[in-house]
Amino acid sequence: MVTHKKHYLYNVIFLWIINYYVTKLTQNYFESDYLCNVNCYLEIMIIVNILYSMLLNKCSRCHKGDVFVSKNPYDFKNMFNVLKTCSHCNLIYEREPSFFYGAMYVSYAISSGWFILWYALENFVLNWETMHFALFVTGFVIVVSPLTLRWSRLIWLNFFFKYKKEYNQNPEKNIG
Repeated sequence: MVTHKKHYLYNVIFLWIINYYVTKLTQNYFESDYLCNVNCYLEIMIIVNILYSMLLNKCSRCHKGDVFVSKNPYDFKNMFNVLKTCSHCNLIYEREPSFFYGAMYVSYAISSGWFILWYALENFVLNWETMHFALFVTGFVIVVSPLTLRWSRLIWLNFFFKYKKEYNQNPEKNIG
């Protein structure tokens, strides 16, 4: 019984810390003038562009061409196959050998996010036994690992190549 109270106390402290930092960040965005709102809008648009590219398997620079050979992340034959260049803007996806090794860090962050999400749900909503929870999370991570691999590579591309409207509109002047 004592450990349960201690566990509950840790959860309350964790939520208090998260709440504190979230309110600090949002106060900085919304308490000043128009410039702050413009910056907030630009940051939201960057996130929207990354999500668009990531969820629809599109080039991070033009949002027209595909990145992976297959649109289906569960096509195990072509799961790792990335096209050489974008069919629309001629962007070379793998700029150097082993370019996508950095996507492992993004994949680690996404996987950690899955674990944190399920841990929070288990503690506050589900309250399953430990073995059932461990089996469920293991199965879930195995099922979403092709998505995690694909999303991590697309997010990695978005770190280096930002969306630009001119590449979306005029493919004839595009050079890799």
